This record gives sequence, C-alpha cells and structure tokens, in this order.
Amino acid sequence: MYLTLFIGYQRNKQYLSVGGLYLLYLVITCVLSFICFFTPNIFYTFNNLTLFPFIYLFIALFITSLPLLRLDEKNTALIQPTGRFLNIICVIVITMSIFQLIDVIQIFRHGIGTMIWDIRSGAELYSEMLSNADESGHGISNIFAIIGGSFSNLAILFAFIQLTREKPNYLIVIGLALCFATDIMASIGSGARGNVVLKSLTVVFAYWLTRQWMTERIRKYVGGWLLGLLLIVSIPVLMLTVSRFSDHQGMDKAVSSSIIYYSGQSMLNFDNYGLDAGGIRHGDRTANLFKRIFDPNTPINHIQRRTKYNNLKIDDYYFYTFVGDFTIDYGPIWAMIIFLLFTILILYITKPIDHKIAFYQVIAIYFVLCVCCQGVMCLFSFSDTSGGLKIVTTVLTYYYFKFDYYKSQNLIKI
Repeated sequence: MYLTLFIGYQRNKQYLSVGGLYLLYLVITCVLSFICFFTPNIFYTFNNLTLFPFIYLFIALFITSLPLLRLDEKNTALIQPTGRFLNIICVIVITMSIFQLIDVIQIFRHGIGTMIWDIRSGAELYSEMLSNADESGHGISNIFAIIGGSFSNLAILFAFIQLTREKPNYLIVIGLALCFATDIMASIGSGARGNVVLKSLTVVFAYWLTRQWMTERIRKYVGGWLLGLLLIVSIPVLMLTVSRFSDHQGMDKAVSSSIIYYSGQSMLNFDNYGLDAGGIRHGDRTANLFKRIFDPNTPINHIQRRTKYNNLKIDDYYFYTFVGDFTIDYGPIWAMIIFLLFTILILYITKPIDHKIAFYQVIAIYFVLCVCCQGVMCLFSFSDTSGGLKIVTTVLTYYYFKFDYYKSQNLIKI
C-alpha cells in the first residue's frame, strides 16, 4: 500500500518533495518491519499479524500527512518573515543554549570519555538516566534547559529559514547549529540514542522542507554539511548501541538484532496492540501537561503512568507509532476523529494563496512534519511535560509570526 501510494504520488509530483520523502520513509519503515518480523531475534517475538490494524494505521498515517502531501514547495513561494522578528526569537533560543552549554559540555565529556575507556559505560549512563526518570515532571530544575528544549524543534527550522533569506545571517545560523549540538551532546552524554536519532531525522526533513527556497549554491553546501554531520553523529550512536550489548554473548548478533528491532518494531507492535491494548489511558500520555491542569491525579511521568496502567498489554517502553499513542489513549474511534479534525484544521490554516505561503503557515506544516517523521518509528514526541511545552511554544511562535505577517502586509496597524 505504501509503495503504491509513493509511486502514484511521485508520478503526479515529478520531483521528490517533502511529502514524497515522507512516503519513502514510510516504505522504508515497512520494509524494516518486514525484516524485523521474519528475522530470528534474541530480544523479541511478535504475535501473528492481522490485516485490519495495518489498514487502520495506513489510513491514519495518510490522513495526518495530507498537509505535507498537498504542499508543492517547488512551485510555492515563501513569504519571508520580517528579519527583526525572526532574529529576536533566534537570539532568545541561542541565549538559552549558551547558558546551559557549560553543563552540557561536562556531561558530554564525562559520557564520551568513559565510553572511550570502557565501551560498557554507555549502558551504565543509560541506566543512570532511567533511575532518575521518576523525578521528571515534578517542577522546574533548569529554566534554561526547559526553554531551550521547548524550542529544540523550532531551532532547526529557524536555521534553515535563515538560509532561505536573500542575505542569511550566518552568525545566527551558527548559533542555532550550536543549539542542535547542545541537544545532541546532552543526549549522548546521558547514554540516550533515541533523541539523537529523532533530531537527526528532523534535520533531514526540515532541510527537505526548505531546500527549494534556498539558492542552488547554498543548497549544495548545506547538503554536503548535513551529510558530514550525520556521519559524525552516527559514531557515538553506534558506540552507545555497542555499549548496551557489550556483555551479551555474540555481541555482533546482539547489536544487529537491536538495530533491526529498534527501527522495525513500531508497525508490528501497533498491529498486535494498537487497536486493543486491554484498555485506554484517557489522554494521560498525549495530553499529559494539559490534563494535569484540570486533573491533579494525572501521572506526571512515564514511571507513574506505567504503574497506573499496568493492566495494559503494552506501554510506552515499546514503540508503536504516534498513531498507537492516540488509539491507546482514546480508543480507535476517537483517535481517528482527532486525526480528521486536526488535519482539517491544518489544511485550512496552511492553504497557499496565489502559490505563496507565509512563514507562520510553514510553522504549522513543520509541526505536522515533526509529529510524522519522529513518530512513525517511535511514539508521539509531543507527549508528557516536555512535549506539551513544545506544543505551547509552537502555537505561540505560530501566532508570533502570524502577527508579523499581518503587520508587514499592513493588515493591522500598531
């Protein structure tokens, strides 16, 4: 189904747009799931597969990706945001990263240094991070990290949008690249592969979203830099993967099995449990931050949530796609209604006018892109406290640049 959709879409589009890249990503994920299911593995076994959950997942993924599939970035001009408005928010994001840079460097040096001397220490770093997980969500511990983390996705988009401008501010681009590096170093230093992989995926898709608005010269250089960046990032990810299984007999097989399982489990777990997990979580994961405002009994982190819903057949320790997060939170029917309403809203607010699209509309499309590209192999990445703050930040940023657009078009007067 995914391959047929990709081929049909490409025949109509005639170039690899961001929507086409996402469909290709779905095809690759399907292939990895196929390999995962039929490859003997020491870590997992799956139940027999049934057709209907796969059809439901296909429909849900197709509906949520419609804003990406409709966008024709090659033939749609970008209405640039006002330089002053863009630079102000970029400087704020960069400042937050600078304030936490010293702590992050220390964490990174400790993590990467111990792994160089003892490859097994990566697993110990990860275990230490998990042991502190029950403290998350209790309050404000580092305001700079919280604000910086809330802008972590948007910082990537801001960097590429700067490169689409007639006169890019390269100093700000470097500063935003520092934000990305800070995020990656903090994850590596803590022994967490997941955030590194997701952020790398986001960089690729954000580049593909904006590349048609860049000049040919900038596009060429950015593509080369990105390729080098991904190769560099892959080294510590591989080190962390090896460290997790350094004590296993037949470590090579354990590492390869882990990679296959990590990348291919989500669609298989959805088929097994996505439509029937033995109950629902009533929004405790996907709307955690917002639900806690009205219900003080809502679990504040995944440790408490797993304890509360220990009757479920699967929890968020495993991957089952962002679609699975919503079906397990609200049930299959309400989840599909949410997907439909969300997509209708995004399609309405991002409709190009005269083959032009404003930056605030791009932010809405980029939010959909992050949900999709980060959530197909994993889970809904805007969940819990940190994810809820990212949603709030995205909405505020959307209206910030919508105000900028209306002001620049003289639609409002100050």
